[in-house]
Amino acid sequence: MEHNSYLSVDILESYDLFLRRKRLALLILLSVLAALMLFAAASGSSGITVSQVLETVLGRGTTQTEAIVFRVRLPRVMTAVAVGAALALSGGELAALGLEGPAIGAAQRRLAAHILSHPEDNTPARLLALARAELSGP
Repeated sequence: MEHNSYLSVDILESYDLFLRRKRLALLILLSVLAALMLFAAASGSSGITVSQVLETVLGRGTTQTEAIVFRVRLPRVMTAVAVGAALALSGGELAALGLEGPAIGAAQRRLAAHILSHPEDNTPARLLALARAELSGP
């Protein structure tokens, strides 16, 4: 009985360490994403620097930098982040269904083609059936 209590304490400590590492990894990845978004918003032909982008986002930019950053650059950056997140989620979902490796890309292309070519037939049940058909192969 005493042995089990030590075991459960070890498991709880191990899980707590896992959660702390997971939070740290998430914080690092979000910081890298924010930095890359700033660099992406600063790159272009107008010569705006990262510090000017940061000042503009914080509300201290000029009219010209506000127009460039808020009307052109940030919408593009936010769209790129949203599309990347959507592709990551769809790849994860297809992997959960059992599709891995190059099959994920092929399945995503076939599902996207179906969605675009048959807009009237895009019910969740139909799309799930198409994804499951990918599992069974050709």
